[in-house]
Amino acid sequence: MTPEEPSLPCPACNHQVHPSAERCMRCGYRAPGGRVRELLGSLVFVASILAGFGLASVVQLASIEGERRNDWSILITAGCWICGSVFMLAIIFVAEMLRGNEDLQRLDCPEASHQRLLQQTQTLLTWFTVSLLPFVVGIITLGFFFAPLLCGVCVLVAMVAGAWMGWILRLS
Repeated sequence: MTPEEPSLPCPACNHQVHPSAERCMRCGYRAPGGRVRELLGSLVFVASILAGFGLASVVQLASIEGERRNDWSILITAGCWICGSVFMLAIIFVAEMLRGNEDLQRLDCPEASHQRLLQQTQTLLTWFTVSLLPFVVGIITLGFFFAPLLCGVCVLVAMVAGAWMGWILRLS
């Protein structure tokens, strides 16, 4: 770095770094937004898989022939998975917009900007969780298609148990 270039001290080791640096070359300190950016990247990855699963499954359900194609459970499952996939595509779009925020990549990211980004990311994660619900409903109704009592009830019990475990983990 030349003397004319602006610099600022690294928050961890006080080594002078360029204001737009993502990482301190001496100690490896990363911009606080770097972790948020990685989280958003993981969210995009998972949402992409779920959207692909939902849309591919709808195509598979559309190949069912005969009278069973109009079964209530198939229609509800397809509708839920289409909605869930559209929600996931919206999550991907918003997450990519947030990841493109240049403040995320700077060591000197203003605290107010960082806090706003954390709040937006938390809101996006909440919407991601809500977007999982159509997939869950679709899985439950698909269980009723294959064996109304056995599979449907087993899937429903498994989903309730999973929700209960998530609730317990949230409390701890």
